Amino acid sequence: MAREMTNAEQKIVKEVFQDIVDDYQLDYGNGEITFENYNDLENYNDPWIDAVIEAPNNSVISVLIDGSDYDALFHNEQLEDKITIRGIFASEIYKAIEEWDAEETFKELWSCDFEYDPFTFVDMLREDEDYFDDVEDKIVKEAI
Repeated sequence: MAREMTNAEQKIVKEVFQDIVDDYQLDYGNGEITFENYNDLENYNDPWIDAVIEAPNNSVISVLIDGSDYDALFHNEQLEDKITIRGIFASEIYKAIEEWDAEETFKELWSCDFEYDPFTFVDMLREDEDYFDDVEDKIVKEAI
């Protein structure tokens, strides 16, 4: 069973995540990182990290660090070094981008009440998809 991070460890992980976000310009107002754990008698889950990255047209992708990926952040109960943490985040960001699809996002989000017409919205999603693909290529060169 994975342990929760201390506040000091969370601060280090946030800094590493923010460095990646800054390096690849993945926050346009909606990027964030949260540390989660439902720890009560009825609903116990191992801790996990939920991070959100964002493209210029505000498409967002959730990046989940849980299970064995969360466990890999530690070695002998100590938080790993920043290079290892960055590699784990880079790998998970890569996977999340790989799974994101502009057309599926359009189908999930579009409604007649939307502020953009459908053609404009799909163009924005495709631009963000290209943006995420460029980031994915850069991450591969750096960390994977």
